[in-house]
Amino acid sequence: MVLVQLYQTGLVLLSKVVVGHGMFVFALVTYRSAFGAAFLLPFALICERYAVPINLYYNGLRDTTPSYAIIFLNIIPLIIFILSLIFR
Repeated sequence: MVLVQLYQTGLVLLSKVVVGHGMFVFALVTYRSAFGAAFLLPFALICERYAVPINLYYNGLRDTTPSYAIIFLNIIPLIIFILSLIFR
């Protein structure tokens, strides 16, 4: 908890210095959000790696019929077999 407070204090001081030198406030907010997202992306990919395929599946299902979704699910073993032949 102490490290979080130190980080927040450092962030406030750094933000005050940067804004004092004339940086646009909305650019600072954008940079802060972009760096935060870039920092959390590896952790999200590791922790949520099993949720990404199912999310993509349901997003794809929204744009197609259930018949095509089942066909593509049944084609996956065939694609893996073909890739194993190519890369053996």
